[in-house]
Amino acid sequence: MKFVVTGATGLLGESIVKTLSTQFESSSILALGRHSLTLAHFEGYGNIIMEFDLNKGSSEYSKLDGWGSKEATWFHCAAALTGGTDDILNNVNIGETKKLIEKAEQIGVGKFVLISSIATYELKTNGNFKEVDSQKPRSKYGKSKLQQEALVKESALNWLIIRPPFIGGPNDKNFFQEIFGRIRDGRMILIGSGQFGFVDTRDLSEVIIKLSSIAGLENQSFNVQHEKIAWRDAVNFIGNSTGDDPPYARTIPVFVAKIIGFFADIKAKLQHESNERGISGYRVKTLIIDRSLNTDKLQNTLPYKFNYSFEESFSEWVAKLQLCTNVE
Repeated sequence: MKFVVTGATGLLGESIVKTLSTQFESSSILALGRHSLTLAHFEGYGNIIMEFDLNKGSSEYSKLDGWGSKEATWFHCAAALTGGTDDILNNVNIGETKKLIEKAEQIGVGKFVLISSIATYELKTNGNFKEVDSQKPRSKYGKSKLQQEALVKESALNWLIIRPPFIGGPNDKNFFQEIFGRIRDGRMILIGSGQFGFVDTRDLSEVIIKLSSIAGLENQSFNVQHEKIAWRDAVNFIGNSTGDDPPYARTIPVFVAKIIGFFADIKAKLQHESNERGISGYRVKTLIIDRSLNTDKLQNTLPYKFNYSFEESFSEWVAKLQLCTNVE
């Protein structure tokens, strides 16, 4: 068995490497990432590590020679995130994924697992997205992930596509950190009665590895989600951890938010900037709908008991944040 994990210094990639290390020979796992300091701690598990930056282009792919076989599984976690420029999204999520797929085809990789996103689905008010639902992403990030999926499906590889919602965990530097920061700085807003899907990175990595190890399970997509949470409940729970008094967010009427988002989109377009991580028509829409996943297909294929709730996951994140702060 051989395993390659791109984006191993990211939240999910790191979790996949750690989970693989508890189940397989560590020397059979190649952890690829941009940050050498983060990669270094994998050596303690006995993993093989290499700095690997998709932005550097074709020269990086020779590092993968020797990591292909029918028993090899590659987990492609590396990606440019929401808010990236058009050039970064196109180069990393599309251009470099194409090169990675071509390399996998060239050296005969047995299974290619792409970590995609809920962002590929068309935004609709009732949520509960199924794998067969319309994929008409509204965000630039979602569009780049959908093109990633198309590249995988068009390849000669055996593949799996995993679509998670928001991901969190003790080492999170994105989802938890952004909400916590917005609440602490008085920048958090609530619009309507929106809900979102969540999964802890440790549960997600377990599910991904278990799915990839099922013989004959290939060329399929799976939604992976633990629970659905109301934005208002999440904000109140996180707000309690800041030590501040409620309210923890400003409530804006839906019609007002839509107007603000409309003009914010016009401004961003005129200035040739991305506003998808700030106020935008897209962000307003995601805050007012039920943006969650249907996981019937997953449960029918792989009954799995999730271990980490949103509250447990965030509580561990806060505990780690406080520990780091005390050390500093």
